[in-house]
Amino acid sequence: MNQEMKQPETTDWFTAIGRLDNETAWFAVDSEQVITWWSPGAERLLGFPASEVVGEHCSKAIFCVRCGQGCGLKRYGQIHDKKISHYTQEGREIPTLKRAAAIHDENGAFMGGVEMLRPGKTASFPRAGSETVDFHGILTRDPGFIALLSSMRAVAYADVNVLIRGETGSGKEMVARALHAMSRRAGKPFVAVNCGTLSKEFLASEIFGHKRGAFTGAVSDKEGLLAQAEGGTLFLDEVAEMPLAVQAGLLRVIQERRYRPLGGMRDYAADVRLISATHASLRDAADKGRFREDLMYRLRVVPFFLPPLRDRPNDIELLWEQMLARSAEQHELEPARCTPELLVRLKRHPWPGNVRELINLAEYVTVTRSGMEVLPEHLLPEFHEVAPLPEEVVQEAQNMAGKPQRGKRLTRAQIENALEQAAGSMEEAAQSLGVSRITLWRRRKKLGMV
Repeated sequence: MNQEMKQPETTDWFTAIGRLDNETAWFAVDSEQVITWWSPGAERLLGFPASEVVGEHCSKAIFCVRCGQGCGLKRYGQIHDKKISHYTQEGREIPTLKRAAAIHDENGAFMGGVEMLRPGKTASFPRAGSETVDFHGILTRDPGFIALLSSMRAVAYADVNVLIRGETGSGKEMVARALHAMSRRAGKPFVAVNCGTLSKEFLASEIFGHKRGAFTGAVSDKEGLLAQAEGGTLFLDEVAEMPLAVQAGLLRVIQERRYRPLGGMRDYAADVRLISATHASLRDAADKGRFREDLMYRLRVVPFFLPPLRDRPNDIELLWEQMLARSAEQHELEPARCTPELLVRLKRHPWPGNVRELINLAEYVTVTRSGMEVLPEHLLPEFHEVAPLPEEVVQEAQNMAGKPQRGKRLTRAQIENALEQAAGSMEEAAQSLGVSRITLWRRRKKLGMV
């Protein structure tokens, strides 16, 4: 008498596949992109144990360096040998080669997919001050800032309210957008409002909406930002400037998840995450009676303090070169070269306007300079209102002058060989060629390689 043989479960097949190559990360997701299977290779490569990620959205464990909006599997169906860098649980950036295939039902609806990440050749920790991290568009080489950005991943997924404190121009909205992109709300809207630019009535109307006749000029119903951000993130910039009357309505949103439009007769449900930002201390504002203390505690469940640009000296040259190249491209001009003396002067500047000031200066220099070199005299007047350069700074500039020329003409073969040796890492290829990453990008573009 023959007995029917028991068929293996789907996860048994997956486990067998994972055992064939335990150096590669294999995992499966369902139609909601929730992880249903996580291989031992995934644990080893990315550092997240299966017990922590199975049953969770894939954004809890998959942190692409340059793919904050997702991998595109649901949209494209298949991904073939795409080079993508990922962050591990410890914050290490590793290059990977990605393949993925989606599964659809008979009606073509997305049911999930299987993905694999094969490690590249240069999976190593960033070297402080030399490796560039691209964190959802935020570039940095500063070790402290890298550590801060790395710590944001778990917070992003946790869906708690976040308060970002930083000086004007330090990139608070970019950080807020990165938090949204890494959260389970990434597929929903990100809506921003500056609380310091509107009056009490108009700010309340912007956030909560209003009904026709609620106030003079309200000639029709208006949907508020809470409704527009439903399911997503509402970013409250300069939240310390929010009027007290509006604060009371916002507190109710947090406590009860409900709000009422101005002039309305009924409440509406609110499913939003609040990310706030301020350049001023909410504690000082609360002590002076300008901000509700109970609201302060609810907005700053997790606070982040962004360092000013002057405290990130390794980033000044990096961002300056990037912004010069971007401005030159926008105005269809050749990128300018910078003298060592100019770079030293930039590093000595206090940057009260932070990255925003640097962006504006790069734009100014691009459209006003004469010739191909940017000299100290091409800068704005405030850069000349400083004491003469100390002897040690002059010596630093002379030492920098002995470094490889940024205008070094590289051939296509040299670039291809360097990229192959660096497993596709632009940073390592640039270092091996003796040029900056921006210079390598410009040369590749001129050769038609990008």
